[in-house]
Amino acid sequence: MIPFTRTCFFLIIVAFGHGVYLNEDTNKEDHREETEDANLKGSTNDNICCIPNQWEGVIYFGYGDVFLDTSGEPNTFFTFVNGTINISYDKTNKKIYMRILGVQLTPLLPHPERVEMTYLFDYVHRIQYEFDDRRCDKSSLDADMAAQCVPVDILSESAGTLGASTIIYTYLYTKQSEVPYTVSASVIFDEIKTICTPIHVSFFNPSVESGSGILYGLDILDVTLGIKDPSIFIPPTSCNGSLQVHKC
Repeated sequence: MIPFTRTCFFLIIVAFGHGVYLNEDTNKEDHREETEDANLKGSTNDNICCIPNQWEGVIYFGYGDVFLDTSGEPNTFFTFVNGTINISYDKTNKKIYMRILGVQLTPLLPHPERVEMTYLFDYVHRIQYEFDDRRCDKSSLDADMAAQCVPVDILSESAGTLGASTIIYTYLYTKQSEVPYTVSASVIFDEIKTICTPIHVSFFNPSVESGSGILYGLDILDVTLGIKDPSIFIPPTSCNGSLQVHKC
């Protein structure tokens, strides 16, 4: 088994730069109205709203992966991971910091395993760093960092209140892939209704294999705008001699 912290697939799901859970808009800067605040970009004709360009927060996540091998080979497995992610998201400078603490449960391991790892995504140089106290690995990033937006072609919209007056909007929409799937995203709008802060995202991504797929949920908590300490995006010195070994 490839340990959870070494798999590229999970990173593609969780990382906010790849445009997986929200509609990606890679040409946003060409057709969105500029404002004085880098965090306040207007929505486009293709999107209802987009998340801030720079923010930090804590994500509580749950992630399940099931593969049912119908070929007769003994490759059927499942894995479940939950925990927290400290995230710093900087679309302006094309960088993401993620500190993951969690627990993985799978019959492929003799007991629940602690997951503790830090990731840096540098989309300027197209390098991903994965490190802990013992090692540092580097891999290449093929995709550019995509803006994260709620598309206009939604399946449904609903609204409710959190506390006395905070209005939360929940959207369902389809993401196109080899097997299309439905995303549920709950957001809070800013005052000018162009920026929406995500508070919950979930989806089930079915596989071409019957009975297989990936299910995950993200609760985004304690969101603050801006980056308090830009040095958080500097990889540790242990990464200086690391070789770039594989692609994600």
